[in-house]
Amino acid sequence: MKINIILLIILILSISVYADVSGIITNIEIHSKYLKVTPGSSVLAATDIIIIKQTTEPIDINIEYKVYDQKNNTIIKFSETKGTVIRINTIKEFKIPDNSELGTYTIEVKTSYSNINNIGYAKFEVVKENYVAKFGKEQTQSLISSILVLVIFIGFIFQYQKFKNIEKLINQKNNKGSIFMQLKKR
Repeated sequence: MKINIILLIILILSISVYADVSGIITNIEIHSKYLKVTPGSSVLAATDIIIIKQTTEPIDINIEYKVYDQKNNTIIKFSETKGTVIRINTIKEFKIPDNSELGTYTIEVKTSYSNINNIGYAKFEVVKENYVAKFGKEQTQSLISSILVLVIFIGFIFQYQKFKNIEKLINQKNNKGSIFMQLKKR
């Protein structure tokens, strides 16, 4: 009888511990700079995990990270456990292997506590190096060209002002002559 009461108390306590969490919200976002990457580069992803629960007791959340390609081949996989009361924010770096095929890849973040699970997804693209480099080179060339044209234009303005000042001095000298010439005329 005493053993049954003790088991019943333990069962009630264990159920109340697991029943306080009613949900997990898992969000993952890849910054726009990392939506197109080349093989061998890295992708940074921010995760935001929100725990929906009734108590303020800290709990441990299991977080599994997985990167896979279009054919569902797992490229990267690791996990960690983090303690929290309400929310977990992380930024993770995923190093894309040098031999990765071109195409769309998915980062999957699976969060779990007891029997409550949630999954967040984000996609990025692995592209040729020329695509990324060409985009950057075109912008750089355009910027340099614009600056060069601006510098030349400003140079012309300064030279024009200098020419106008010299012309003005020459006209003043021709009209008035030198001071000695003006004194002789009087």
